[in-house]
Amino acid sequence: MPRSARLRITTLVAAALFAVLVAMLAPRNDPASAKGAAAVPGATITVDTTEDESNAGGDCSLREAIEAADTNAAVGGCAAGSARKRDAIRFSLGQGAATIALGGTLPAVTDAAGLTINGGRDARIVVSGGGEVRVFVVKKGARIKLLNLTVAGGSAANGSGGGVSNRGALKVVRSTFSGNEAIGPGGGIASLSGAGALRVVNSTFSGNRSEAGGAILSAGRFSVAYSTFSGNSAEFVGGAIQNANAAAARAKIGDTVFANNLANGTNDNVNNACAAGTCRGTITDGGYNISDDKSFRFGAPTSRTNVDPRLEPGGPQDNGGPTDTIALQGGSPAVDFIPKGRNGCGAAVDVDQRGVERPQGNRCDAGAFEEQASPR
Repeated sequence: MPRSARLRITTLVAAALFAVLVAMLAPRNDPASAKGAAAVPGATITVDTTEDESNAGGDCSLREAIEAADTNAAVGGCAAGSARKRDAIRFSLGQGAATIALGGTLPAVTDAAGLTINGGRDARIVVSGGGEVRVFVVKKGARIKLLNLTVAGGSAANGSGGGVSNRGALKVVRSTFSGNEAIGPGGGIASLSGAGALRVVNSTFSGNRSEAGGAILSAGRFSVAYSTFSGNSAEFVGGAIQNANAAAARAKIGDTVFANNLANGTNDNVNNACAAGTCRGTITDGGYNISDDKSFRFGAPTSRTNVDPRLEPGGPQDNGGPTDTIALQGGSPAVDFIPKGRNGCGAAVDVDQRGVERPQGNRCDAGAFEEQASPR
């Protein structure tokens, strides 16, 4: 074989071996193999109309977008979802606030691969049931994340969960639930028997009402952190949160502010349902909670019970960011309440509901609002 040919073969083999070595050493895009690695995304479906429509037109409504994510097929002007990877629904509705007024409950979310509905940091997206219809339904086996979104005016006239009736795995992040109601339990969210985990972080619940659990009823695994519950009400028990009397009902509450939540006309922020003196559901105090009543006595030494958190009056307002929030008044005990490094302060939780950096200094504020001039 000519020397030049042997040289070319040697070069090709060396190049191939080098490529294999690079591939072996390259970091893998696997969330289980490296902290902070992001899962490979599925389809991005962009909602470009506030109309609550489902037709063959060129627009993509929220109703059509959910159907496209569920069926993995194009619907109206919406791109098809992915059958294997988490889809994302985003919004392109112009500048400023936009309200999607529903004429009926949105299609049930069935996407087992996962779905994120993200209102965006620069928009103010409200999905409203108009006091007439439930907003979201999540079926068993589905996984959904609501992010930077306001769910308002949902109504379950013959059931539970005015904002969301949930039997899947639901995560609520940097969102506001306001003015939702249910004739049954769970005015804002009802996470029902057999549901996956319900997680709430950096979110505000205000003005929601129901039979039990004015803001949230949970019959399964439930955690809430860095959130604010104010002005919610229940006819019987659990003005803000009702933990069901079931062995599967395991709640953990931390870093959260409760104020002015009523049940049967009296202060009742958190309730663990009991029958004949037996409580099968459990509530764990994750620490750094502030409650303005003694209906549920938080047991951790860092939590404070029967203390006024001094929230700004008037309910959620535009304090910057993509959703309305409830600010803290001067002298609020929630300010600088959580040391940096504790309960995720400045690490897992590095912004508040608006996007303001946490902490401002060496300690985080309890609740969804971090006292600071403007969001980043």
